[in-house]
Amino acid sequence: MKKIFGILVFVLAMLNYSFAQEVGEGDLYMQSLTPAERAALLSGSQIITSEEEYIVEDLFTRLPLEEVKQKAKAEKKIYYIDFSAEWCQPCKLMDATTFRDYEVVKFTHENFYAVQLDMTDFDAIEMQAMYKIAALPTILFFDYNGNLIDRATGMQTGTLFLSKLKEIKLKS
Repeated sequence: MKKIFGILVFVLAMLNYSFAQEVGEGDLYMQSLTPAERAALLSGSQIITSEEEYIVEDLFTRLPLEEVKQKAKAEKKIYYIDFSAEWCQPCKLMDATTFRDYEVVKFTHENFYAVQLDMTDFDAIEMQAMYKIAALPTILFFDYNGNLIDRATGMQTGTLFLSKLKEIKLKS
């Protein structure tokens, strides 16, 4: 019985350590949640909570991709496209954490246009072949002329993604 209990404690500790490594220090929104709220959020429940009850704006524009391309060109602004899918667990985690991180949202709104495409969308399917998207989540960064300038593949914490955004902004 002691061995089973010991193994159970070890497994739970490793899961907790793994989750803590994934969140990162800069992901204020996720860190402010209790374990129960975090579990509810990751299961798809909609909750709004934070340290100071702030509400984070939506990161992604609701404009069609073609309109975003036109606006980006007119304003000489970089845009990025997040490719995700309903079945993609890292995509869901990024939606719940990275794309709700206050600093990520603020920096994006000031410097970029952001679009999210589901891989079942026609534009996404076409772009998947064109840009050789083999894994999700994948984020493609384009200059205002529509040229691919960078990409990020895999789970990005708020801290890592904000660093990536700042790096891309400096290059342009």
